[in-house]
Amino acid sequence: MDIALPPKIKERSDLVRVFGHLAELLLTPPTPGTDPIAAMRKNIERYGSVEPAAGIDGVTVQPVSAGGVPAEWILPPDWKSGPSARLVYLHGGAWAGGSLDSHRPLAASLAKQLGYPVLQVGYSLAPEHPFPAALEDCANVLAWARKFGPDGASETHCLGLAGDSAGGNIAAATVVKGIEDGSERPDRLLLLSASLDLSPQSGRMGIVDPMVDLSQQEPALGGLVGLYTLGKTTAADPLVSPLRASDETLALFPPTLLQASSNEFLLWDAQQFAGKLVANGVRATLSVWPGMPHGSLKLSRPSRKP
Repeated sequence: MDIALPPKIKERSDLVRVFGHLAELLLTPPTPGTDPIAAMRKNIERYGSVEPAAGIDGVTVQPVSAGGVPAEWILPPDWKSGPSARLVYLHGGAWAGGSLDSHRPLAASLAKQLGYPVLQVGYSLAPEHPFPAALEDCANVLAWARKFGPDGASETHCLGLAGDSAGGNIAAATVVKGIEDGSERPDRLLLLSASLDLSPQSGRMGIVDPMVDLSQQEPALGGLVGLYTLGKTTAADPLVSPLRASDETLALFPPTLLQASSNEFLLWDAQQFAGKLVANGVRATLSVWPGMPHGSLKLSRPSRKP
């Protein structure tokens, strides 16, 4: 399927191939009679398959029940058991898709690069389990991961939390929840192409996203939000729109790294959130990757180096 690409993107054959792959997945209407949720989930599983399947060689995958939530530890090569830093990772997928399988290569890459365990979370998906099910799952896992590592009970004093897209939304919301109700909070936060305000925003309209027509950006996001919340809350709730959290809450956020593409409409969310964190005295870094699609790190093949 043909899509309109900015000139700078057209100059790179690799990006043209990536956007073509995503257009085929995301812009082709489902076959009549197909369950739209099942079709969306199938496409999300294939989101990163523009290149040959990335391997996870060198890491050890260890399934675990993390506070009653299905999860898996991904251990980097040569990891030694005992107290160490840990990262809890929340996959993306529009709150209704994504899985441990779809994001295992990305989580494995993070474990290799960081050199310490990554706990990937199989949180509850909408619409079968609408808000706040996923948020509660992730809050429970974060508390569990503070006290338990891959080799059992072992508290860590360096606990990170990360997520991409909808997973980034839930990660930031988990921090808001922890601040507001006294539950566990991470020591570091990583947000990748995260959706951080689920209400319509005119600022997004100025961002050219080849995957979403300008006139359809807000309706598309609104449809996914409706699927996630099923009327149980509104977009003004900081637990679904972390950008709406009070200055007092934002001032208590941990050091935060945000990454987004210059060509995804959620860039606005990252810019606004980073600005608010900095204005409230939080160390925040915004990294913008030019020309890349939404969720670009999921498209990268993991490094094979420890």
